[in-house]
Amino acid sequence: MHVAMLVTWTGPVTGRERRALEYGVEVQEHWGKLAAEGKCTPPEMFFSPSGRRMWMVKGDRETLSDLVEAEAAQRLLAIGTFVLADFGYELLDTADSADQYLARFSKVGAELGFI
Repeated sequence: MHVAMLVTWTGPVTGRERRALEYGVEVQEHWGKLAAEGKCTPPEMFFSPSGRRMWMVKGDRETLSDLVEAEAAQRLLAIGTFVLADFGYELLDTADSADQYLARFSKVGAELGFI
């Protein structure tokens, strides 16, 4: 697993709480099905007392990128912007990809004389 898709938000948009809960079920069903097919990890949800919320799936960079760009995922991401406050997502380097990122960062920093 080389990347993770991390989705973050701070809470439901006021007045859209029911739809936000339904959205959570849709996310679990969609990404859970893809996980069952071996295309990514099952979605993991994280909730913090500070109000920060997130969910994540991990997978191979190319496969996960394709899954995120698929119409079904794009539709879910669009719904998220309507029902969840401060909604956003990004693909993050993990495992070997994170190691490669840090190695590249160190090399460039040394070349520039900052490290």
